[in-house]
Amino acid sequence: MSPKAIIDRISNEKDAELARNALEHLKNNLYMEIMELESLIPAEENDLVAVGKQRAYRSIRMILTK
Repeated sequence: MSPKAIIDRISNEKDAELARNALEHLKNNLYMEIMELESLIPAEENDLVAVGKQRAYRSIRMILTK
């Protein structure tokens, strides 16, 4: 079950809003961590590893923005 579906089942609106805010905060933190990790890619010695990391980070960013 997705986090959104779980939050939608919370009957108390105040608790649901707190859960939405907590989830958004976690997403923002993860997004910032990904951005920081991406800034380290140019220091990667192996080009194939760098490309793999770029693709992985891009995929994670796309998931977080849904």
